[in-house]
Amino acid sequence: MTASGGAPGRPGHPPRRESASSFASSPSSSFPSRSPAAPGDGPGAETQPERTRLAWRRSTLTFLVTVLLAWRGAVVTGSIPWYAGAVLVTLLWAGFLVLAHRRITALAAAPAAPGRAPVLGAAGVVLAGCAVAAALLR
Repeated sequence: MTASGGAPGRPGHPPRRESASSFASSPSSSFPSRSPAAPGDGPGAETQPERTRLAWRRSTLTFLVTVLLAWRGAVVTGSIPWYAGAVLVTLLWAGFLVLAHRRITALAAAPAAPGRAPVLGAAGVVLAGCAVAAALLR
């Protein structure tokens, strides 16, 4: 330490703290360890389905507000494009509502580990998105 309270070579700076990994590895630490836990063992694992269900509900409600604002704009302006847009947004919201209901129902069922096909499908979608992004950047 220097006379100014800083670390050597860093005048005026506070001393460096130990890293979080050194805290997690010490037995007397009050921090939780960072070791990987089995599914469902982490803090908040019991509340995750409930939080996800509430997130779907919030998203549906937010989308409904957008629909109502679209209809308000259609009524106030009285123009055909506004009405067409309001109808389109309403149909999209109805589809989103069906999707949200299906997801909430699926969350209520017992959780199952994803099979190989959904994981490979998701990886394919990500790779396709990267290919499109790369093509657009050229």
